[in-house]
Amino acid sequence: MNEGVDNDAFHRFMLEGLNFEDGTLNPLLHHLGLRQVCLVDSDWRILFLVDSHRDAISKASDLLVGRNYLDLLPKRLVSDVKERLQINREGRISFFECRSGIRSPEPALRIRFSPVVRDGSYEGSVITAREASDAENGSERELEIANQRLQKKIEEHVATEEALRKGHELYRSILDNTLDVILSYDTEGLITYVSPNLKRYGYSPEEVLGKHVLDFVDPEDREKVTEDLERTLTTGEEFPTEFRMVGKDGSAVFMEERGRVIRKDGRIAGVNSVLRDVSGRKLAEQRLQGHRERLQDLVSERTSDLEEVNAWLKSEVEERKSAERMVEHLNRVLLSIRNVNEIITKQADRSALLEGACDSLVRSRGYKRAWLLLVDPKGRFDTVVQAGYDDGFETLRHAMAENDFPPCVPLLLDTPSMILFPEEREICDSCPLVSKIGNTDRIMGARLNYEGTTFGVLHVTCTGAESPGEDERTLFSDLTNDIAFALRNIELEKARNKAERALRRSEESYRTLYENVPLGVCRSLPQDGGKLVSANSRMALMFGYRDVSEMMAASCESLFEVPLGRKAFLEELYESRSVEGYEAKMKRRDGSTFWASISAKVGYDGESGDDPYVDAIIMDITERKLSADNLRESLEKLRKTIDGTVTAMSQLVDMKDPYTSGHQRAVADLAVAIGREMGLDDDRMDCLRIAGVLHDIGKLNVPSEILSKPGVLSQSEKSFLKMHAEAGYEILRTIEFPWPIAEIVRQHHERMDGSGYPHGLKGEEILLEARILAVADVVEATASHRPYRPSKGITTALSELEKDSGTLFDEELVEVCLDLFRKKDYNLVAK
Repeated sequence: MNEGVDNDAFHRFMLEGLNFEDGTLNPLLHHLGLRQVCLVDSDWRILFLVDSHRDAISKASDLLVGRNYLDLLPKRLVSDVKERLQINREGRISFFECRSGIRSPEPALRIRFSPVVRDGSYEGSVITAREASDAENGSERELEIANQRLQKKIEEHVATEEALRKGHELYRSILDNTLDVILSYDTEGLITYVSPNLKRYGYSPEEVLGKHVLDFVDPEDREKVTEDLERTLTTGEEFPTEFRMVGKDGSAVFMEERGRVIRKDGRIAGVNSVLRDVSGRKLAEQRLQGHRERLQDLVSERTSDLEEVNAWLKSEVEERKSAERMVEHLNRVLLSIRNVNEIITKQADRSALLEGACDSLVRSRGYKRAWLLLVDPKGRFDTVVQAGYDDGFETLRHAMAENDFPPCVPLLLDTPSMILFPEEREICDSCPLVSKIGNTDRIMGARLNYEGTTFGVLHVTCTGAESPGEDERTLFSDLTNDIAFALRNIELEKARNKAERALRRSEESYRTLYENVPLGVCRSLPQDGGKLVSANSRMALMFGYRDVSEMMAASCESLFEVPLGRKAFLEELYESRSVEGYEAKMKRRDGSTFWASISAKVGYDGESGDDPYVDAIIMDITERKLSADNLRESLEKLRKTIDGTVTAMSQLVDMKDPYTSGHQRAVADLAVAIGREMGLDDDRMDCLRIAGVLHDIGKLNVPSEILSKPGVLSQSEKSFLKMHAEAGYEILRTIEFPWPIAEIVRQHHERMDGSGYPHGLKGEEILLEARILAVADVVEATASHRPYRPSKGITTALSELEKDSGTLFDEELVEVCLDLFRKKDYNLVAK
């Protein structure tokens, strides 16, 4: 027997081969006159041993398995027995007679050594012992027949074991190389087997075996997984579930599990399941949902803003005629948001495939009825076909064409596995087909999904009297996968055909494009000054040559204004292997120059790849270079226009409240001075300046009699006046400044201790620019004349500011402001 064959298996096989049950072997031995039967392998190790006269040896047979047969013999017999076994190695039968002991009263034994040979190779021996006196009683022939039968069974079993071993190696190779994880666990949830590819998630099988499956499930998903496991172990039904598995590094991996119970002796003994990594799909779903929610929020926000702003503008336009152009412009911008619509695309019509599939199901699979619905990527109706229905299906067809799907369709689209509708019977009550097809207890459905793409659903009515069994359900699920695969192939075939047509058109038009494209196209060799290999006519025209043939005599080096220009170009090209939009000054044949934009890449010819060439596209950008200066000049004019618009808006406030005329400009100038001392960059300084000029624009919403009242304001008038900060925000928030101007204006009356308005913000909650405006605003307002009081002067203004430092105003900003006036002789802008 070959080394490595399961000895226990041969032991069991010999008993089965002789057709004896436990406890019936000894009577056979007596009948044949046998004292002992022993089976050894090619190394004479015991595979099986039974002695009809010695119960102790028979009972201890399992303990002797694996020991060398010669080790059990008396030393005086070892040499003779070994000689007989050597004869077996030559494929011949041998005999030996002996007594159990030198003076043993027992009769002499005749021992027969029969070889076991398979494919010409010695596999072991069958050793039988009987009393020598029985040699002529006829049992020798019966033993010979039993021996031959046993030898034949052994040879067959060896072949079976070899096939099983190869099958085992094949299955292990499949398990080792599949992307999915194969997992088995018992009814307690303890893992009994896991495929080696679990190492993709950091675990070795040894780290997992014997542990509970929930130990590797994210805590938030354990309750759900526990419910699914308990339901499966209770009902025995196949289950799908999704959960997050915790990798060894602590990361969460989305897994889809499909499990089926293991039964032993009619009882559920555990679960076999397949785990598939669906993290990519989950991430895509989460991103899609996030995009959808953000789009919905944006649409709702913009629509609400539009309605509010329109209402406000209508009431304000009557009082602020001078701001009419700004309001009209803002209205047009906001109205354009309302007109934004989603673009809807549909897949190509594949009704021919669907009709063929339905007809095949009804004709060859024996289903009474079938219909296939295709949906587009957004889950909307594409097309539907049916077989086996009468005119009653038209009602459902028209409804689905309006995206009014029966209840089963959304359920099928969201369910990975097939559905047998007795489990979902209640959803059929509202279906228009119920009155046409009657009993719905034998309907199956499943979605058509391939590699994460859902194409639609398949829905069939079975013909049998019984609900479909588990095997039919499995086949039906496989069928839906096949249809989805076919649909995917159609898409790929259409894409391939389209690409082939495009390639042919491209090949046909390449030469025309090459010659007529309004750009210079060429190939050159970088060595030896850059010899031209090819060029189009536009290239020759660009460099002042009569034709391409004349230009081919020139070198690339001569096309650059100076040789160093080509050297710098090649250095950058070799560093990155390609350049795009490289600008260089080029030289025409007559010596004149022009600016060019070069896009090029390096390629290599030859078997060794050591022969470089350069493909380049050259565009004359002289006019663009000249227009760049004009563009900068235009941008400066635009900036001045914006400044003028801001100044005009500021003047609206001055016109409304002439007693504080120039206040906003003075505050803006002081705020900019403070910002400069704080080291703010030019961009934030522009922000401060514009916010300062517009910080009181909300006073347009305050009646003039309150702004110009010479006496002390009442409490209600003060409350009305405080609304100007929020009103300023409402006016400015819809204007798309590159800075948060509206929010700065709203916050310029907030105070560090939270006593300000309109929202009582504190400390760092207030924007830095708003804190600077607060300091500049209070200094200018205190030092200036007001209708209800005379000017207090700059000294008093600075003293009051210093007193409120750290409580109402930012302490650092107060110190900077005080230094401006006291150490750097800053003066407020004259009104």
